[in-house]
Amino acid sequence: MIEVSNLKIQYANRRPVVEDFNLSVKAGQIVSIVGESGSGKSTVLRALLGALPENGKVTAGDIRFEGESILGYSKKEWQQYRGKKTAMIFQDSGAMLNPIRKIGSQIVEYLRLHEKLSKDEAWEKGKEALSMVRLPDSDNTMKAYPFELSGGMRQRVGIAMAMALNPGLLLADEPTAALDVTTQAQIVRLMLELMEKQDAGIVMVTHNLGVAAYMSDYILVMQNGKIVESGKAMEIVQNPQSDYTRTLIETVPRLGGKRYV
Repeated sequence: MIEVSNLKIQYANRRPVVEDFNLSVKAGQIVSIVGESGSGKSTVLRALLGALPENGKVTAGDIRFEGESILGYSKKEWQQYRGKKTAMIFQDSGAMLNPIRKIGSQIVEYLRLHEKLSKDEAWEKGKEALSMVRLPDSDNTMKAYPFELSGGMRQRVGIAMAMALNPGLLLADEPTAALDVTTQAQIVRLMLELMEKQDAGIVMVTHNLGVAAYMSDYILVMQNGKIVESGKAMEIVQNPQSDYTRTLIETVPRLGGKRYV
């Protein structure tokens, strides 16, 4: 589905923030990128979406989606790629929503940007998407402002918008970090169910190795802009080869003497 080869990313003329990054994701696979803040993992995700800041650029390597390089896309091609082929769940979806516009108007605008739908058709499709993520009374949710929803509900709205157009690839940037532990578990299960239902691939960025181990097929461990270890999730957790990976595992909290990772 998506292949990243020898990717290098720089901001302005500074030293590269990501170097020699490689990634392969197939339909139905979940790959997690794990590392500390500043390791480059979110920068990779933004590159996959074509959403690097203005001074950020890919200076080497390639990103290919379904065999086609996306780096030379036109504005129109980027619009077709984002939303319908690839979508993003942000760390705090509430922060990405316009606080003075109702949820429904924002979902309708998003859907009509990517598909030829009437306002009524987009409204109904938005309600279906909210029901899909188990938000009760989707009609009232569409009529609510973001501040009227809890953090978990806003995150479900973000997931609903990302999944509404059935993208083949879902990018998730710390999708549970802003939530309490109970809501985190609900969101993780929801993402797994939707991924299986739609046969989507997921690239997830997280600093939580426990979440990565539970959800992922493969894990990439990043430090200082480079991959220091990669492999199947259980192999990484049970037999880490890098000192840095072992340090990450040691930071996972224990309960009753047992580490849940």
